Parts: sequence; C-alpha cells; structure tokens
Amino acid sequence: METQSALISVFSDFPDATYIFDRGYDANGHFKFMYRHDKHFIIRIKENRTLYHKGKSWKATTLRDSHKGKIKVQVMFEGKDTPCYVSHLNVRITADRHTLRLLLIYGLTQTPMMLVTNRTVEGKEDAAKIVRSYFSRWRIEEYFRFKKQHYRFEGFRVRSLKAINALNRYVSFAIGLLGILSQKGENSQLKQSILAKAMALKKEVSFFLCQYGYGVMRILAQAHQGIRGWFRKKWEKYRQLEMFLVVRMNR
Repeated sequence: METQSALISVFSDFPDATYIFDRGYDANGHFKFMYRHDKHFIIRIKENRTLYHKGKSWKATTLRDSHKGKIKVQVMFEGKDTPCYVSHLNVRITADRHTLRLLLIYGLTQTPMMLVTNRTVEGKEDAAKIVRSYFSRWRIEEYFRFKKQHYRFEGFRVRSLKAINALNRYVSFAIGLLGILSQKGENSQLKQSILAKAMALKKEVSFFLCQYGYGVMRILAQAHQGIRGWFRKKWEKYRQLEMFLVVRMNR
C-alpha cells in the first residue's frame, strides 16, 4: 500500500513515463494497479511466473529456454558496453487479459532475464529501447549502494524519524555536491585533483559518484587538524595598546 500511495503521488507529475520495476513487483495485484491507472511499465518477472502464450499455459522458464535471442543489443552492464541477445513474444499473465510483450535477454548473466511490458515492441529498435530502459534503473541501485557504503547511512545510531530524515538530507546534499563537481569542465583543476586521488578506484569502478566520493575522502584524510588550515586567512590588525596624542591649542 505504501508503494502504491507513493506511485499515485508521482503519476500526476509524470503521466507519460514508463515505470520500471524489479522482480519484487512481479505480483498480480501490482499489474492490475498499473492497468487501473493506465500507466506504461516494464517489470522483471520471477522464474515461477506462469504465462499464457498462443492459448496455452506455460512456465516462464519453459518459454525462456525455448528461445536463444535473435536481436543483438548493446547495453551498459557492470560498467562496460556489453552485447546481449533478445527475443520477444506476446503473452498474458494469469490474472489479466491484457496482452503483454515478453522480452528474453541472453548473454549477460548465467540465467537469462525475463521482462514483460505493455509498451509496443514491433522490432529491433523497440526491443533495444525496452532493454536499455530497464538497465537504466540500475543507476538508481548504484546510488543507494553508494549512499549506504560510502556514507555508512545504515550505521546511524538515531531512532526518531526526524533525526533520520535530517541525516538523509545532509547525505543527499553531500552527494548532490559530488554530482555538481562531476559536471565541471575537463580543465577544472579541482575535478582533476579529485580524480587523481581516486585513480586507483577509477580503473575498477565506472560509477562516477564512487570515484568522486573516494577522491574527496582521500583529500580530506590529509586534514589532520580540520580544513580551516586550507583557507587563506586575512591578516588582522594587531591588537595592542595604542596611545593617541592630543594637542591643545591655548589662546
């Protein structure tokens, strides 16, 4: 119910968006909810899902294993531009009569992925767009992983909702600043200095927040007495006893 309430609050702001869900949302009730609100969706289905294809009931895994993938698509997977192979066919779920498009993705993981969508898929371009849209959501997963690991967001010791929201706000501000840094030009000395500190990590991790976060962390680790010493101080006037000469003119 909380998820549905949150979705309803965003539907008015993004009426034409395609909403992408992982396997946790492969539920008949969720399909009906999306249809009830007339929204486009892409959902990764579980292996125990039963589907109707050409008037017969099939295990999703049976349909998956009977295809090999005819369409070659390049996707960004684990930080690399990787080819995969896609097949697509018409199906229905057991709890609804709407026709869905099942996309089977081979070549990326040991177990091929299965996506269903109510978007139109007529050829290679449509299939590639659906697959790339699904993988774009992994950036969000990387964001939350970065938030938890780099800032240890799950390790806080506060209990009140107000305090948790405050911590979340400050961490979000810090991540926002890293995002702003990443948008600076390639000639920015600050940007180059941060990336130079993170060079060891840059070779292994493509997610830019990890690179900038690690670089900033290594720089701040050198400030053993805080960061005040890095700012140029304005010279203050010496505080000492001053004597003023007063001359009186006697007439």
